[in-house]
Amino acid sequence: MAATRKQTDLTILGLDHVAIAVRDMDRAKAFYELVLGLRETFPGQWDGSPVLMLSGEPGRGTGVALYPEHADEVSADGHVAPPDEDRHFAFRVPIERFEQVCAHLKQHVLMHEVRNHGVSVSVYFEDPDDNRIEITAYRDAPA
Repeated sequence: MAATRKQTDLTILGLDHVAIAVRDMDRAKAFYELVLGLRETFPGQWDGSPVLMLSGEPGRGTGVALYPEHADEVSADGHVAPPDEDRHFAFRVPIERFEQVCAHLKQHVLMHEVRNHGVSVSVYFEDPDDNRIEITAYRDAPA
């Protein structure tokens, strides 16, 4: 008989963003705006990197976090990636559940890191295959 696992309700609202590397920030911003209809969110925040492009309002939209490529991260076939700490995907939770999420992670994840991004607060951790995951909560998300 297989052991049953208790499911945890972290109230994940959806995928917030995926971090990707870009060679030309202006070209990438134009592409994601024109082709996918994403809008730059919080322009100038975080000293211009990353650039967050979402499909809707913060706390509701989904999109990409654009990071500039790093010359030492270019592979032989020309592909680039953000530094390891910036390679991640992010889920969104309500701000009122953020502390509960952190407490849950403390019980189940060996290490995690909380960061204050000004407009949001996030916790970062790795899955068993070392994929970096962010759970973020916006301070003034629409109701």
